[in-house]
Amino acid sequence: MFKRAFVILAITMAFVLNAQATPTEDQLLKINDPVAKGHIEAVHKLAVLSATTPLPATAIPQVIPLLKDEFYYVRVDATYILRDIGPAALPALQVALQDAHYYPPIYAARTIAMLGRKATNRELALQLITNAGLPGPDNEQQTAAARALAGMNLPSLNLKAEITTAYNACQLDAVKSVLNDAMIKSGPLDQATMEKMVDLMDNETSYRDSLQQMGKTAVPALIARMGKVNKTVDWAIIECLGNIGPTAAAAVPMLANALANPRDVWFANLTADALGKIGVATPEVKAALEKAQANPGSAQAATDVLAKLFGGK
Repeated sequence: MFKRAFVILAITMAFVLNAQATPTEDQLLKINDPVAKGHIEAVHKLAVLSATTPLPATAIPQVIPLLKDEFYYVRVDATYILRDIGPAALPALQVALQDAHYYPPIYAARTIAMLGRKATNRELALQLITNAGLPGPDNEQQTAAARALAGMNLPSLNLKAEITTAYNACQLDAVKSVLNDAMIKSGPLDQATMEKMVDLMDNETSYRDSLQQMGKTAVPALIARMGKVNKTVDWAIIECLGNIGPTAAAAVPMLANALANPRDVWFANLTADALGKIGVATPEVKAALEKAQANPGSAQAATDVLAKLFGGK
């Protein structure tokens, strides 16, 4: 076993250094092992294909057998060289996504991500959703799949339900964050899904960014989750509502109440700032700001917002 590995490595390096070299009979006869001989020939084919730039679509039939080579690194390299072919390589890349080894699906997903919207394909997207939901503590394979998925033209594939299901089931924060991006791109979200995103804002800033981008649509979910999770999420909700701005006017009564009954000075300042950004001047807002003025820690912020909304009156 070790002898085979050593000889394969030596001859492989020779082919990598000289892509045009052809294995001789003498070289092949030195290894009385059909698997090793077949591997050396596969590496040689890979080296020749890699030296062809750009690789034409007519080369795909030559690449497909390499995607089934016994040695995973040959399959990885075969996957990677498909990137130059473009959309015509998608069926071959789907084969690589289904590889049982850890690395080929990662490189297949990265190649698909390079193609971006050109890789938009329903069957491929479904396989990426499956890969993004693979169990296990490691998330490199899952994240690569989710990123490739997010780069597709998702609205055209009508996969919002499948992506939302994968998002809800995902237990890996880094993967969930990317699936969140894919889910948003796939079409409008229901309030239950948005509320789950709100609950995760203490772990991932990407959820906050996504909710802010949704604007007015996200406001009911932000209001509904205020005071339901923890202080960190509440802070994120207030900041998010302020950044949404005037279209978050529905949250003003809740924010005015929060300012009138603040948890601490930092909370009061953040809430006053959000009310100033939303810009709705009501008696409740004025009363809450005046109450905040009485606290030295929030007096300046409250005074500034009073001047902005009520002209200092």
